Amino acid sequence: MPTDLLNSIVPQLLADNKIPYTFSKHLAEILVEESSGDIPVCIVRPSIVTAANKEPIPGWIDNLTGFNGLQMELSSWLGQSENLEW
Repeated sequence: MPTDLLNSIVPQLLADNKIPYTFSKHLAEILVEESSGDIPVCIVRPSIVTAANKEPIPGWIDNLTGFNGLQMELSSWLGQSENLEW
């Protein structure tokens, strides 16, 4: 699909889903539901997703929401803790 066409339709496709991740989750749920037929299905996701282990690079984070933000704050605080007296 040409990039110009894709860029022009993405806002309409996302509608109320401002985050592409939630939109892709929703699409996957629809596909699973439509493909399941009479077989009961359940989608299970991890409750916490954090920095990458290997790909694209170790420690890669694409946002600072939820646990990632807390993790970044704690790591910056721990980096300064060498100046603290216990």
